Amino acid sequence: SDFNSSYKTIKSFSDVLKNAIKEKDELSALVSSIKILDWGGVVNRYSVMWLVDAFESNQLCHSLKLARDILNSGDDSELYLFENNSPLRSDSATTKLFSLASNESIIYDDRVGAAIAIIVRKFLEDNEINSVPDSLCFMRGPKKRNPSNKQYKFAPKTPGDLHATSNLRANWIVQEIVDDNRFNEHFNYSEITGKKNEHTQKKVRMIEAALFMIGYDI
Repeated sequence: SDFNSSYKTIKSFSDVLKNAIKEKDELSALVSSIKILDWGGVVNRYSVMWLVDAFESNQLCHSLKLARDILNSGDDSELYLFENNSPLRSDSATTKLFSLASNESIIYDDRVGAAIAIIVRKFLEDNEINSVPDSLCFMRGPKKRNPSNKQYKFAPKTPGDLHATSNLRANWIVQEIVDDNRFNEHFNYSEITGKKNEHTQKKVRMIEAALFMIGYDI
């Protein structure tokens, strides 16, 4: 699919999930979450069990909202809630749920991790920085989605608070970009009218789509 058709699909899923969370409709949240995982090709036992356990405890809407709000925040003080994937879980599956529940959070999977890491590596090389600082040590994928070399080492993918940390830091960078006038000028975005949240959501998805393609095979 091209970007516009993909964006329509994502927005449709997103609208349903956001409404379920807003209305505290646990069943709708569960069904829409599983549909999103299926669409993303990431249905796996651990993520589905996390969803089911939260649903059976009548906490699914609360958990999705809490995770979304943490990943939308300007600080990392609540990332401990992802430690050991309890009570919140962060991996390549659940990141899709938290992202679609939000206007600001990107999907952080192997491709996005690889793309951000290769951009960081280029930045470090250009500035003659000889190692990866902890603040830029983004989590990347395996094999062809791993830009690490002998000098620059990036973190292997690990579900939990480390994954959520990379997701949050990536969100900070993306938000800096979408709020920059140079982005609007480059894409003629000033000509688009409508709600601010919809503007933000589409600009985030544009960057996310670019990162998907960059990180597909590096």
